[in-house]
Amino acid sequence: MRIGSLWLKESKGRKFMTGTLAWPGFEQHIAVFRNEKKEGRQPDYFIEWSNYERKKTADSFEDDIPI
Repeated sequence: MRIGSLWLKESKGRKFMTGTLAWPGFEQHIAVFRNEKKEGRQPDYFIEWSNYERKKTADSFEDDIPI
């Protein structure tokens, strides 16, 4: 089951990936950057939200009961 896709890009001489994570009711755009200052056991790459706006899909769950 595929939950996302990434595209390799380059800007200002720096390579990175952009893409989307998605599953029913949720879709989020992300960016993946190499850890240029890696030391020891730090991760090789970082994943960041490329924006903070989540898009609802047709399968989104909407709670009609106010709490």
